[in-house]
Amino acid sequence: MHNHETLTLSLSDASYLAGLVDGEGCITAFRRRAHSESRERHPSAVGGIRIAMCAPDLIQWICSFAGVGKVYFLPARKKTHKDCWLWQPGLQGSARFLEAILPYLRLKRQQATLLIELAQIKAQSRRGRQRDLERQQEIVREIQVLNKRGI
Repeated sequence: MHNHETLTLSLSDASYLAGLVDGEGCITAFRRRAHSESRERHPSAVGGIRIAMCAPDLIQWICSFAGVGKVYFLPARKKTHKDCWLWQPGLQGSARFLEAILPYLRLKRQQATLLIELAQIKAQSRRGRQRDLERQQEIVREIQVLNKRGI
């Protein structure tokens, strides 16, 4: 288990947040690139959840309600687009949040379960010495396959 308190949500809040994650969220994982030759041959994995929307009040509510992460402003890239706000907690904050809504997720439950596992592995790792590097890479691949769009 993680070294943090469990996020406790009401049934309605957990259901609502799970719907936002299923509809608007993105649960990702990727390999951290090696920055130097001293880093291991199989770099460790990182990941998390992101929710981006054009509703700043809702994004701010998610952030303060979850008690983790930050909200970032993303200006519109084109005149036909709207400004956007992004909520992005780190890996451990994402796992804590996903644990609380896991029973209510429908579309992204597998990705959430895998990300929670990755966070558990990372919590047991020490700086400069990663645990279960092979499993970390498997989790990255599995999440990427689940997130793949198109045919």
